[in-house]
Amino acid sequence: MIVPTLNETVAAADYIASHALIVLLLLTLAGSCMSALGWHLILKSAPAVWAAWSRTLTRPAVERAWLRMQSLRYVGSACKGTLGAARFLGIYAACSFVAALVAVAGFLELVEAIDVDGRLGQFDHALSAALGRHLSDAVLQALAIVTHLGDSWLLSTISGAIVLTLWFKRERLLALACLVAAAGGGTLTTVLKHYFARARPVREHLFTTVGGYSFPSGHASGSMLVYGLLGYLIVRHTPSQWHILTVIVTMAVIVFVGGSRILLQVHFLSDVLAGWASATAWLALWIAGMEVVRRRTAL
Repeated sequence: MIVPTLNETVAAADYIASHALIVLLLLTLAGSCMSALGWHLILKSAPAVWAAWSRTLTRPAVERAWLRMQSLRYVGSACKGTLGAARFLGIYAACSFVAALVAVAGFLELVEAIDVDGRLGQFDHALSAALGRHLSDAVLQALAIVTHLGDSWLLSTISGAIVLTLWFKRERLLALACLVAAAGGGTLTTVLKHYFARARPVREHLFTTVGGYSFPSGHASGSMLVYGLLGYLIVRHTPSQWHILTVIVTMAVIVFVGGSRILLQVHFLSDVLAGWASATAWLALWIAGMEVVRRRTAL
């Protein structure tokens, strides 16, 4: 594998910074399109795949072969229960569990790569410095307005509105789940920030004020968690023709808020990626749990 030199890293960061708005718009468009395509595939293809898999699991010969592989009786019973659990989860819960595992793996990779002497750490600092040279005050001022979509007070207000709406619609269990998911996600980010205690990038402008540690980004994780949760609930309570649009808008907001933190130089690139990864893992686990409960109620 060819490892870029420090000069190449700095040159790449400078090139990206000189086209920062275009890169942000392209990433937003790509993220929205990929999310819409993924959701379309889940809606169209996954149920048939899951039904075929479930039929395979329910065949007596498959279960007998699985149990014969076990040397102890209680292990065999546990594995039989695992087969039943797999049939019970449903496709959406299963996809959520997979997403959580991938997000956790991505977060751990980022933790190993953010060392100052590492390539990602060098790129972080080079990109932040280059953005300070290339972005005008007008652009920074506009981004300072956009980034408020990830402010804690706004996300807390949206979370509270979600919980109250569900509570008064008599979906009490779902309301409590959303409350714990939102509060727990914020607590998780705070704990991670203090654990890693990474200093923020050095910046010269004063268009936005920040405090505390940098890794992971609270705006990135909070927007992923709250807007992702809101998108999930909209999809859950609306007809299918609204689902693609909901996914596109949700992803666009999440990417743009996270990108604004990088361009404002209040977070490194890896901070935002880690915020997305940690919040995705947390949110996916809660969505998986809520889908299991919904499937159990339906059955």
